[in-house]
Amino acid sequence: MGAENREPKGVEIDGRKSPRESLQRQPTQERLSSKIIRFSNELRATNQYNDVTFEYAEDVIRELGDIGRIRREGNTIKPEAVSVGLAELTGQLAVYDHSIKSNRIEDPEINKQDEESYAKVREIYMESCRRVFPESQASIHYANLKVLAERLERNITMSISSGVPSLIEQMKMLKEDPRELANIIDDILYITGMAMKSESYKLTGSTDMSLVSDLHKRLAIAAEDMFALQQMKDQLQVIVYERRAADLTPGEANKIDALRNQFTAGKSKGEETMEERKKRLDVLWESSQAKQAPKEEKKDLPPEESPDLRPEALRDKNPNFSKSEIAKILYDPRYTTLEQVKGIVTEDVKRAVLESMLRQIDLGIKSAETALQGRTNAKLNMKSVAKFCGMAVTYNDAPVYQKIAAAAENQVRLPDDLAKMPIVEYLSRYLNYDLKADKRRADLLREYTNAFD
Repeated sequence: MGAENREPKGVEIDGRKSPRESLQRQPTQERLSSKIIRFSNELRATNQYNDVTFEYAEDVIRELGDIGRIRREGNTIKPEAVSVGLAELTGQLAVYDHSIKSNRIEDPEINKQDEESYAKVREIYMESCRRVFPESQASIHYANLKVLAERLERNITMSISSGVPSLIEQMKMLKEDPRELANIIDDILYITGMAMKSESYKLTGSTDMSLVSDLHKRLAIAAEDMFALQQMKDQLQVIVYERRAADLTPGEANKIDALRNQFTAGKSKGEETMEERKKRLDVLWESSQAKQAPKEEKKDLPPEESPDLRPEALRDKNPNFSKSEIAKILYDPRYTTLEQVKGIVTEDVKRAVLESMLRQIDLGIKSAETALQGRTNAKLNMKSVAKFCGMAVTYNDAPVYQKIAAAAENQVRLPDDLAKMPIVEYLSRYLNYDLKADKRRADLLREYTNAFD
């Protein structure tokens, strides 16, 4: 499995700060360094009796030490250079969180130790990720959980994305049952954290430089996505429990959930008992590690030949696109950066916009046919996006057409430019639909309009 063509964003350590600023930063740096030293000593002691795990532990310790020195020695660090250290932290966080929430060990003293260990690891993990990925600012309101899960699945050997909601479902869950959404993120963090730790072990003692380079890069990409998920989880924790993540341990969350269940007639879809969670995650872990059965090769019809996109199939399907849930996402002014736009323009979103535009084309053909009734060798001037979809393309509906285009070509076009673009070109360039290959529509467009001229 090759790493994606995406560079994880690192941080350059600037050694040219003023002495005053350096002194002001020093206490925070020292605190993280001290925590890393204590963590490293415990890790070394735990793994000292096994040569393989001891070598792995030394790799983790070295990389965490590099993270502790960020912004202090004037050097540059790349995420892949510390990917094993981040994978270990991610894995430990997943294990402690899962153990506490599932109450796997019925011993108050051990559970208390797990709570303390979780808090220590979380502090080191969050501060380390902030240093390695300083530009990461994921939001549960903007980030597409499905896209993150699919990318994690591609970079880490596992299966996890099938049960993750689409962006539309994510927004609905955020409004109606944020606890359910928090459970889904917890599941991803647990399964992926365990898988990352397992993958990182492959690097210990490996002499295959190609594998080492590829795996370091994949772990680094996954680490950045996992940090984004952790930020989303923290935001949900404030919504669900009205307390900051740093002020609430998994065990305390369990107690709050139990109290809420005592005072409600039933539990929300997102709430589950410890035993239910334990059984569900055990099954989920097993299925995520199972080798995928070879899928029977299926040749899909090109969209131009799909029965679902024929005029009669689209005639009564969601006639008012502007009031649909997908349209609301595209109209939402909060999605402004290219990264955010690419996150919301999923295949489902593109399909809905394609269906809407094809309906507009069908209506345009019908209007042209009516207007030219009884006239021979005449065509209506209907070529551009605006001619078929209306001048709202330049104002009210501009976000729809702009965001679809921006996600495809990684740049923002002016509404007027898109309005004037031939609709044949827009569909081909941004929605992968060749109107010329849609023989039924193409013949009618050629007969009544200049769309192909």
